Order: sequence, then structure tokens, then C-alpha cells
Amino acid sequence: MNTKSSLMGWLWPLLKVRSPYAHYLLLLLLCTNHLFAQALKPGDKVPDIALRSLVNYPSSNLKLSDFKGKLLILDFWATWCSPCVAAFPKMDSLRKTFGDQLFILPVTDQPVAIVASFLNGMQKANGRKGFSACGDTQLKKLFPYQQLPHYVWIDGDGVVLAITDGQQVNSANIQQVLDKQPVHLKLKKDHAKPYDPTQPLLAGKNNISANSILNSHVLTSYVEGYPSLLKANVTGDSVWSVVGLNLSIAQLYKLAYSRFDMALMSNNARLKILTKDSLRVTGPNPKRVGKDAWMDWYKANAYCYEARRAAPLKEKVWAQMQRDLDESFPDLQCAIEKQTLKCLVLVRSGKENLLASKGGTPQREDNKFSFLMQNTNWQYFISRLQLYYLQTLPTPLIDETGIMGPVDLNIQANLQNVEELQAALQRYGLNLIEAERTIDVIVIRDRELINSSTH
Repeated sequence: MNTKSSLMGWLWPLLKVRSPYAHYLLLLLLCTNHLFAQALKPGDKVPDIALRSLVNYPSSNLKLSDFKGKLLILDFWATWCSPCVAAFPKMDSLRKTFGDQLFILPVTDQPVAIVASFLNGMQKANGRKGFSACGDTQLKKLFPYQQLPHYVWIDGDGVVLAITDGQQVNSANIQQVLDKQPVHLKLKKDHAKPYDPTQPLLAGKNNISANSILNSHVLTSYVEGYPSLLKANVTGDSVWSVVGLNLSIAQLYKLAYSRFDMALMSNNARLKILTKDSLRVTGPNPKRVGKDAWMDWYKANAYCYEARRAAPLKEKVWAQMQRDLDESFPDLQCAIEKQTLKCLVLVRSGKENLLASKGGTPQREDNKFSFLMQNTNWQYFISRLQLYYLQTLPTPLIDETGIMGPVDLNIQANLQNVEELQAALQRYGLNLIEAERTIDVIVIRDRELINSSTH
């Protein structure tokens, strides 16, 4: 999966469904890697690998042996990984606390240009100067991961102590390791099972040729090791498919009834859960129950779904998915309804289109602190705001600019901060305003409540 460009070809960031912990689902979607035979485990000696693609590091290269005698923690991260970036202040604090006894080394497989742009934007935004090893392929093979962030603890002799998630990286555990005291770190276990999006789910299990399956639909319980993703596209020239892997009931209904309309899928305010047992439909609040309890719920209540239709029937795939969900969850009913909500509306302040492209090679690159487009369709910008940068706002983003076709855009701002984004857009003659709009909303209700209200 280049990571960013290929993912954007058919994977969108996982929609957030009434749970801030959906970031973990987003990570499952974006971070799947196959495990390698040469992967190291606790107790193994780490080879003295040299890293030469560095950003904001005092020298142009480093070797792992440079940290002999220190506790070394490899911090595998990515610019699109929100929990990774959110942990930066914590890692800086640990560096200051333990000084020369500890070195935390950020490592990413992303190229230098993307990482440098992100870190420079972060420094301008909050004064924090990050550093990282970039373009990594060697360490990733030694310590393969399915989810980010991913932390590898290496002692002063170059031996792997543990592979953990971010919760284990704290002052108490680090101090025990440095004092050579017994420490029970909870190991991070990523179970990876390859999923080939070009093949039907049925093909591997039943030894059926993929070419022979023209129409199929299947719903399964949670599948250990599959990434959590949603996808809808043409496979080859003849089969159209919709896939949702390891999703909650609410997410499956949202996929089926939005018909992959990005505006409808993007914001949580456009999903209303009116059921007695909302926990079953959407899951618990992870801030209240904790990561482990949330993951236990997720494994017990998530589902996989796939429908494939021959090309002439592709428009019926959404109706098929809706019928399958109705049959599988007969106590629930879902519908699209018009509701008046407070929205964040993007409008033009004048008639002139100041973004009209001057042509050139199409180019697009964005991260939390910048957005660059050259000769690229305007809807790409809108969809990225809706599905990623502004998806957690209580007000859905509505585009009323009327802009169509390719544009040129260069914004330097925190794209998750409405005030900064507003200021950056104003120079293009655009404004963000709060206003009520009557829009489509996905509503999930208990069927018995609907039936009782009609009598």
C-alpha cells in the first residue's frame, strides 16, 4: 500500500460513529502489513542497522549501535496517524525526564519530503520541533505491525525487551527497566491475515474461482486479523462490489444507506441512533471503559459484509446490502430522513472564482497543517475536509460554493481548526459560516417502536 497515493485510490478514512475511539479503526484500515519471516521477538539481538534518511536530526545518518548503553525505544508512526501525533508531547516529556538514559527514535516509512512538510507545519503551529527517521524499510521488516503506533523496546546491549502499544510507554515502566527491575509489559500482538480486495470472500474458503462468481453477498462475524475497512468500486470490467470489514452495525447501515456519498458518510451528526440498546449498535465510549474493554466489545459485535453484482446489476448492490442488514438485524430499521441541522457552510464571498486552475501537472498533497492542490478537482478538497480533517465537528460541512472542476489551492493552516482554516480560505474569496440547512440524515430505530407507534 506508496502508502498515501495507493490508499487514496480505494480506501477512505474510516467513518467515525459516535466513538472517539474510531481512530483505532482508522489505524486498522491504514496500517495493515504482512508479517515477515525474519521478524524479531523479545530476546532477539537487533542487527546494527544504519538509517540515512533523517529529518531535523543533528547528523545526516545514525546506527542503532549509537545508542549502546541506553534504553532505545523505536516509535513507529505516520503523519496521518492521529494517536501517533498526539503522543509527541508525551514522548518529549519522557526524553526530558530520563535524559541520556533513554532515546526515543521516531521511525516512519513515509518519504522525507512528506515528513519534513508535516514537522515544519507542526513547529509553526505549536512550536514543537519533531524529528524522525524516514523512508524506513529495514526496521519495518524486523518489527512488522498491523496497527500504529507501535513501540519496540531495545536494551543497552541491543536486545529486544518488548514490543508494546503506547499505554506501556510511561515513566514507571521505563524507570523499572533502567533500574533492571522486573517489569511486566503487556506485549502488543498484531494478528495479520491477508485480505485481497480483488478477490471475493467466498473464493478462498470454498475454493471457487473468482471469475465464476458473478453475484454474491455474505455477512460474517468479526474476523481476527482482517483490517477494518470499507470499500466500494468496480473490480475488473464486470463485477461491482461493496465491502465492509470488521465494522459495527451502525457503520454497516451508514455504508449501505449513504451509498458511499461522502458528504452523508462523513459527519456523525448525520447519523441518529434512536434505539433502546445503542451500545449494541455503536459500542461503548472508550474513554469510560478503556481500550481493552472496547476491543473486547468490538471483537464480539463487529461484522464483515461483502456484496458483488455483475455490471448490469451494479446499481442494485446497495438495495441488496440494505435487505441483507434488515434480515440479519430484524429488530432494527434504517431510513434516510430530512432534518434541519446547524451546519458549517462553505460559501463564496464574491462571484469571482479565485481558485480556477492555471493548468499544469495535477498535484495534490495534504496533512494536518497544509493543503496543496494544482490542477486537481475541487471535490477532492471538500471530501478530505468532510471525511478527515473536520469529521469530528458537531456541524456537518456543506459546500455551497458552486465551484466545479480543477482548481489551484495552497493553504498553510491547521486544517482541524475552523478559525485558522477560515482565515486561510478568505484569501481565495471563501467563507465558512454557521447556518441551518435541511439535509439528509441516516436514522436507525427499533422496529418495535415503529410498529407500536402506528397502532
